[in-house]
Amino acid sequence: MRKHLAVLFIAVLFCAVSSAQQTVTGAKSTVQVADLTLVDWSAGQPWTTILGHPNRANRNAVLIKLSEQKELLFSVSLECGLYTQTLVKSSGGTKDTSTAQATVQVRVLVDGNSLAFPGPVTFCERFQQLSAKLQGIIENLACFVDADNDPTTPPVFDPDAPGCVLTAEEIELVLRTLNANAFFFILPDVGVGTHNVEVQARIATLGSAQLGSWDAKALIGKGVVVVENHRLAKGDNIVLQP
Repeated sequence: MRKHLAVLFIAVLFCAVSSAQQTVTGAKSTVQVADLTLVDWSAGQPWTTILGHPNRANRNAVLIKLSEQKELLFSVSLECGLYTQTLVKSSGGTKDTSTAQATVQVRVLVDGNSLAFPGPVTFCERFQQLSAKLQGIIENLACFVDADNDPTTPPVFDPDAPGCVLTAEEIELVLRTLNANAFFFILPDVGVGTHNVEVQARIATLGSAQLGSWDAKALIGKGVVVVENHRLAKGDNIVLQP
């Protein structure tokens, strides 16, 4: 009988993966699979529910029912994408620097107010910095000065000479990556009843530029959350490192 139940569960889970978003609930676990882009390329956003739903009556809500006080274990797997662009412009030997940073953080909430341990987790992050110190493109002969008035010696380049025109040279660096990451969260001593689980994400971007420019975005692609209830042996505790 157990073998047949296991085969049935696997078949149901396979059907969930093939759909856009599906929740499968069993006696001890709940699984939600999203076969779509949960957050498109974004330049920053506050905490947003990406798996589950704040309203437990919604069809996308992730619910788990407990008949006694137990611990809840959450496994969250997500595609995490980062895009950073930095461009610098320099002429006359002046150093120019641009930076770009993108971060994706994830947390798990139960019943809208209980934060699962260890709290917000960074799923992916990138800090990109580009610097250049270039001479620039010489546009006219006024940049060359006969400093010693000696026709037998070549003129000397002087970017500060009157009438000298320099066009800044440019260097640009663009990085775009996508990878899948996973993390386990836990919430101890969850009481009896039906509990609503939300996986939330926050995208933060930061950057700076002098003469150039910067851009930073992040994406959250397909995702899965698995919720399981466990009961620790009597006397066991969850140890949280400081």
